[in-house]
Amino acid sequence: MEKKNFLNFASKRILKYEIIAFLAIIVMLWLDEILDLPHFILGADPTPINWREALFETVIIAIIGGAISYINGLFMAQYFILKKNEIRTKVRENRLKDINKTLGVVHHNVNNLANMFQIIGIKAKKSEQIDSVLLGKLEKTIFSVKDEMTKLTELEEQAKEDTFEIEF
Repeated sequence: MEKKNFLNFASKRILKYEIIAFLAIIVMLWLDEILDLPHFILGADPTPINWREALFETVIIAIIGGAISYINGLFMAQYFILKKNEIRTKVRENRLKDINKTLGVVHHNVNNLANMFQIIGIKAKKSEQIDSVLLGKLEKTIFSVKDEMTKLTELEEQAKEDTFEIEF
């Protein structure tokens, strides 16, 4: 992608104001040359219109204005690329936190399952009856692990894709 695709409305507006400012300078230069403003405003000696000097100054100001606007456009494009990457990094960090949180819950539930299976194994060896409360807890924990694993899978898929676009 080109850097210029990332210029948003605000940066285009800034560039527009820069161009307007340089055009205003050129207009003032020509008004000064044509109307001889120092003569009327400050009472200086009248001077003849010097078209070559005014044209030369116009070209110089236009070149400087164009260069400044171009360089500022590059800086703004780079700024928006950095801003976009900053937003992406924050989203990735939040996603990683969610994954770590979900992994913690899964780890806890798997430990609970292991403990319940040990209890069931002990009761089975002793030929004791397995009570419905223990089976209810086991079922609840299994479904909790299943839900958390589904959530974890979704988070991992989002992290793999990571193709969201940020509009400026």
